Amino acid sequence: MDARDICAIGDVLAESLSGATKRVQEVHEAVAQRSFAAAGPARSLPERVHDRIAARIYGTVRTVGPAAIRSGALGLGTAVDPDAARVYGSPRGKAIVSALNGAFGDALARRGNSLALRMRLRSDGTQIDTSARELARALPEATARVVVFIHGFGETDDSWRWFARSHWSDPSINYGQLLRRELGYTPLWVHYNSGRAVEVNGIELSELLEELAINWPVPLEELVLIAHSAGGHVARAAIRDGVANGDRWVRLVRQLLALGSPRSAQVVERAAQASARALSALPETRPLSDMLDVRSAGLKDLVRGSENGIPRWIEHVELPGKGAPRIGHFRLLNHPFIYRQIKGRLSARSAPVPARVAREARSARVGRALRAPIPSRRH
Repeated sequence: MDARDICAIGDVLAESLSGATKRVQEVHEAVAQRSFAAAGPARSLPERVHDRIAARIYGTVRTVGPAAIRSGALGLGTAVDPDAARVYGSPRGKAIVSALNGAFGDALARRGNSLALRMRLRSDGTQIDTSARELARALPEATARVVVFIHGFGETDDSWRWFARSHWSDPSINYGQLLRRELGYTPLWVHYNSGRAVEVNGIELSELLEELAINWPVPLEELVLIAHSAGGHVARAAIRDGVANGDRWVRLVRQLLALGSPRSAQVVERAAQASARALSALPETRPLSDMLDVRSAGLKDLVRGSENGIPRWIEHVELPGKGAPRIGHFRLLNHPFIYRQIKGRLSARSAPVPARVAREARSARVGRALRAPIPSRRH
């Protein structure tokens, strides 16, 4: 954790204190107003004294408290090793920052907080730039077929490695590595701020994929999108934006494979909406309703539905299909059964040329064997 991370965390804590103090003040004022109303004409002087004292106390807390937190974070940051790694440099820190972005990512982005994630493409855990020079340097073995993985709400690009040890006896295995080895696809992973509005993330993803299509080191023939949970909403939003702008990349997309839907996050969001409606009924609890409304735009978007908008040339498939064994929501990220379904879809629709040639050669040999005359046993 370096000085930037400490200052960013201090900013989050300071804003949280300021917001919580404001809500407490609003509850206090609502309760006091109801109490003074019951006193009748005698309320005037005590109410004025109370309001003046309360306003000064809450104003002091809201001014001094956040300033003290930010000053302390700034001072602590100066004592940290300048060469210290960022908080998201470790898998655990990255997961915590991604979860924080899922809950409050739009607010972090508006404030310019350095913990707000920016959408990036990654290759085997390394961030890559989409300029032609950097793509050629980072991906010397790039192929003409690319598969892009889009994680779900509050997840990271590392989430695609979950359960690898239990399923494959190798903690590094994921769908991308298997598709590269067995079908010749070049895998890329998207890491983004899932707390931002779905449409905003969709536009950014569309722009990123357009740069990728223009600057790819070899002529690009095919793009496949594989999205988990809320990532499917982002993928569909990106396709809609790409179609609307006539982008090159969207004409190269052959399949969108959506793994599961964000049911758990939708349950949480519906519960938050119901609680906010109940709390807004009374003046004393309405500030608590406002506090619940601080949750991210990305979370709110999950229950609003997502227009399909998939053009006819893109095959949109939801996995696992009907009749599949019951697989936990997060196990969809890395499961042998799901991989067999993905591989089957890609092998049948868009297998690389060597694989197609080999398959056609086998079919030809079988056909010749079936057409060959069978010699009589008597001869």
